[in-house]
Amino acid sequence: MTTIPQDIKERFYKTIKGDISLDNFEQWLYADKELEKYLNSTDYLDLISLSYKQSGAKNELWNLLKKHIDLGEFETYKMLELLNEAKQKTERLPHILMKFYDLYCKGYNFFQDLGLGIGLAIEVPRVNNMTADTWDELTSEQQKELLDGFSPQLEE
Repeated sequence: MTTIPQDIKERFYKTIKGDISLDNFEQWLYADKELEKYLNSTDYLDLISLSYKQSGAKNELWNLLKKHIDLGEFETYKMLELLNEAKQKTERLPHILMKFYDLYCKGYNFFQDLGLGIGLAIEVPRVNNMTADTWDELTSEQQKELLDGFSPQLEE
């Protein structure tokens, strides 16, 4: 198998994750002839003949694409995206931190500091010695106070 260029792999990753819609992937597939160079004729034909509008198309596409990507590389890509978004402190930061906790619990031990140290504190928040059941039960002020309390540890 020929090595697929990084830009094409990233398009695969983004499509699998849902960052690129099936419609956009399908349009790219028909317009860009570069992919044809890297796949065998059967796999390329399977991709261009897939019914992208039908129910279950995303699952079928995943089955076709996963033959051409390294699943470890894909996991690394997803982790780096989460870390970069956390670093930017987007509005999804609390949910990303809870995701780090979930990943830590699933055996991604390198997320100990972010997951167990910070993510769990978001999952089961304590502000001013008051425990809430969920992040959403906190007021906006409490949420900000909790997130601010993780600096500079979070940035490091």
